[in-house]
Amino acid sequence: MKRALIFLLCIMMLQGGCRRSGQPQDLIRSVRTAHPQMTGATGEKYFPGVIRENAAVNLGFKTAGQILHIHVREGQRVQQGDLIAELDTADYRLQLEATQAQYEQVKAEAERIEELYRRKSVSGNDYEKAMSGKKMLEVKLQADRNKMDYTRLTAPFAGYIQSVHFKPSEMIDAGMSLVTLIDVRRMIVEINIPASLFVEKDSFLRFDCRADVLPGKVFPLELIGVNPKADNLQLYKVQLQLDPRHDNRLAAGMNVRVSIAYSTGSLRSWSLPFNAVFHEGGKSYIWVVDAATDRVQRREVTVQGIDGKGGIAVQADIAGDDRIVTAGVKSLSEHQQVRVLPPTSETNVGGLL
Repeated sequence: MKRALIFLLCIMMLQGGCRRSGQPQDLIRSVRTAHPQMTGATGEKYFPGVIRENAAVNLGFKTAGQILHIHVREGQRVQQGDLIAELDTADYRLQLEATQAQYEQVKAEAERIEELYRRKSVSGNDYEKAMSGKKMLEVKLQADRNKMDYTRLTAPFAGYIQSVHFKPSEMIDAGMSLVTLIDVRRMIVEINIPASLFVEKDSFLRFDCRADVLPGKVFPLELIGVNPKADNLQLYKVQLQLDPRHDNRLAAGMNVRVSIAYSTGSLRSWSLPFNAVFHEGGKSYIWVVDAATDRVQRREVTVQGIDGKGGIAVQADIAGDDRIVTAGVKSLSEHQQVRVLPPTSETNVGGLL
């Protein structure tokens, strides 16, 4: 009887293991992916634009005084934290020394009163006055130290000195602009578009620009935003960002020619590898890998035919940065997790290595 019970339990464990291993959602399959290439149903328009700096900041001292040194000149590049200018610190140093001496005296007196208070030789009122006086001088001492620090003006970020508004030995008030620093870590391209294109802004696909001073060079752009209010000419301002790794020969103030590619239909035409499309129930589908979870989602496509580039042309509601499964499509199921294999190296033809 005991042997039969043990035998029965073993069979049940084996059956449970088989069921678990047979569930497709537990199996993580390795797949290869590719990005779709747009082929049609698009338009392109060109606009004149100008390159702007990301920001222009007027820098000034937090305290007034006489300018002792200016360490920069117009057009000079500075790094974050570089010293730009200094004020004469003679008066601030004397004030700090006087406050420091006064604080040391009051501190010593407060310590004596504190000791007497512990011995119950002074009243609580005298003790509180001593502690309050010490605290007030601590605050004043820190304020005088801050004023000493404020006599040094440093760069809050890396950029170029656009202009210098004062000279050494001149007096300057707190908050007055001493220099203008432009931020060139990011360069912005500004264009103006008409209302007819503004209403189609949701169909914008890609942006790039070209500069006459650098013939043959194409610089990709990223959309920052579109001003929803038109100017007096019924034009809407569009701001685009250059890649931070752009050619450093591009500078603020240069004129460029901006290209905007946009979709002209509700469904866009895409070129995909043949192996990416599979058929089921008389319809055509592809697998799209979710970027956040690495799980696949099935999308229906309309096959249009051969695209002339060795691929298949389809219409589908997808984006250019989607990852489309190109190998192993028939062994996948909805929401199954996958492992995306790295692309094959150009020097490893056929993936033999």
